[in-house]
Amino acid sequence: MVEFGEQLRRAREEKGMTQQTLAEQLYVTRQSVSHWECGDRYPDLITTKKISQILDVGLDDLLSGKDMTKVVEINPVIENKIVNNITIMFFAFVAISRLFTLVHILNNTIPDVGLIYLIKNYPLNAISSLNEILKAIFLVTIFTYGLFQAVKESLSPKKIGTIIVAYFISLFIYSLIREIPHLARNYWNFDFANTLNYYLNVLFRLIQYALGAVAAFLFFIRKNNKKIVAVLLVVICAIRIIYNIRYFICDMGDFDVYQPLNRSVLSITISNLSPVILFCLIIFQVIILYKKRKKIIAKR
Repeated sequence: MVEFGEQLRRAREEKGMTQQTLAEQLYVTRQSVSHWECGDRYPDLITTKKISQILDVGLDDLLSGKDMTKVVEINPVIENKIVNNITIMFFAFVAISRLFTLVHILNNTIPDVGLIYLIKNYPLNAISSLNEILKAIFLVTIFTYGLFQAVKESLSPKKIGTIIVAYFISLFIYSLIREIPHLARNYWNFDFANTLNYYLNVLFRLIQYALGAVAAFLFFIRKNNKKIVAVLLVVICAIRIIYNIRYFICDMGDFDVYQPLNRSVLSITISNLSPVILFCLIIFQVIILYKKRKKIIAKR
């Protein structure tokens, strides 16, 4: 079966058009047409429909089932410009806010005596501080990567999946390490019932993060389009949305204007509502990609 790039080249030459002429009618660069014909990239489905109209060739003649699969898995999950711009703004906001959080932690968490002194004399506090620092560094890294890919309009399923998996893993590791000081201080001696409830909630949260990472890996990276995988990922994101909104309401209810900077309204909003936006974006990505894959399966 003829590949899309070869079929495109033949149809263009039969029409007597150059790559530049076709590019001008599609409002893209000549290099883009060249990449399509070489098989390096694929146009989005809207552009492909325009190509079929300009070259007077059927869409099915241009794209085989295999080509359609490549279009979905190579192109960005979200091809809507407005949604992509929202994604860019969100990634930029989170990356910058986490960078400021990192600077704040370094300036205020580590005492003047130095990190080495803190580790030797207050190891539990050192664990908490280092955990916060490493989390901030990791989040700045993965969201900067997401920002870069979103600006390039190249957030393919594999790339967005990598970001989501990394995010869930970072939440899992951060939450797990955060409980070490609690366990070391033997909180079980104070109130067994409340402490048991606390750690059951921690366990439930860790299970969510682990399942979220596995589901995101299977759905986005391994291309597993089973409904149960997509639903699992959506449910986990929905649960985290509810929890973060609840945390935000509780934190704002306890807010005191005399609290330090790290408990400011801005800090509370960033820490609780930015994950809500991210989880909403993940759900949107899952729904769009699931529908795209289902259409391809239906056409085969």
